[in-house]
Amino acid sequence: APASGAARRLSPRRVRVATVSVLAMALLGCILVLVGAEGGGFEAMGRTRATKRKLSIVLMKDDKFLGKTGDIIKVKRGHFRNWLFPHGIAQKQDTTIMKQLEQKDKDQKIVITKMYTDAMEKKQKIEGHGVWIFPKKVREGTNKIYGSLTAINVAEEIVKATAIPIRITSVEIPKVTELGEYTGTVELADEVTAYVKIKVVAEGFVEGEEPPAE
Repeated sequence: APASGAARRLSPRRVRVATVSVLAMALLGCILVLVGAEGGGFEAMGRTRATKRKLSIVLMKDDKFLGKTGDIIKVKRGHFRNWLFPHGIAQKQDTTIMKQLEQKDKDQKIVITKMYTDAMEKKQKIEGHGVWIFPKKVREGTNKIYGSLTAINVAEEIVKATAIPIRITSVEIPKVTELGEYTGTVELADEVTAYVKIKVVAEGFVEGEEPPAE
């Protein structure tokens, strides 16, 4: 039977080329299957490349976006090289840096312990003074005083009696406008507060006398 037009046009050379193309596509398919079976395919390859681009670093300063000093994180190498390292925000994680951070942490704890000890000594000295007496001019026939007693008055008196430097802002007292006993506080350090017993008396008042009638 006569051959069809398509068969007549298909030369032996074209047959060989078509055969090679089919084999190449089959081989590529096998490779894709193998890659997909081992390591999660192209996604895994992409993740591996992304991981390789990142670098383990140690933060040397607190950063509102990355974390606190001493945190170990991974960032892109370019970000570390162009920004974090030049600005002293981070360094590459290695044994030397980790030892430096460990020593810095120890030194900081020593400083905090000393501050706490000093604050406790100041607290004992202030509270050991007992009652702090403040004479004030009184309005006739009342317990009301002229003016008022302020945190500045209390701070100045503590400094005079104990030689302990006191910040005005660390002293808190209630509103004092008349004779009586009150309690104030002096913040000396984190979690260390001295309690101050305050007694406002009339000028010329002698302990043991009756206070003026209301």
